Amino acid sequence: MRREEPESKRKEKGDGQGQDRKERRKKEERKEGGKVKEEKKIPERREKKKKKRKRKIKLLAKKIPKTIENTREEDEIVCRSDEEELFARYDADEFSVIRKRESNPKILITTCRFNSSISIVFSPIFCGI
Repeated sequence: MRREEPESKRKEKGDGQGQDRKERRKKEERKEGGKVKEEKKIPERREKKKKKRKRKIKLLAKKIPKTIENTREEDEIVCRSDEEELFARYDADEFSVIRKRESNPKILITTCRFNSSISIVFSPIFCGI
């Protein structure tokens, strides 16, 4: 059988309301401590984000890929649209009539001997264009 203990011993063990108050205080302290930590972390996070943005901007400014067009030097050989000599050559060319759209070009379209059903359907459509 179990003996009953006096009330003073019960409070020490935590059976009464005294223990509840202690636990509440501990919980409140933990919450406050957590808030303080969070308040400290927020500005740190903001600073980290700012630093990351600055790094990205610097990297974007540095990393310009070298392509053929970027590294190309201007040639005198390249024809410009304002040169009259070029257009004079085109007028004397045998295809000048086609370029001016004065006549339609003659085109021969061929298919293989063992063509597929898709090419059979496609060839009349292509000729109609």
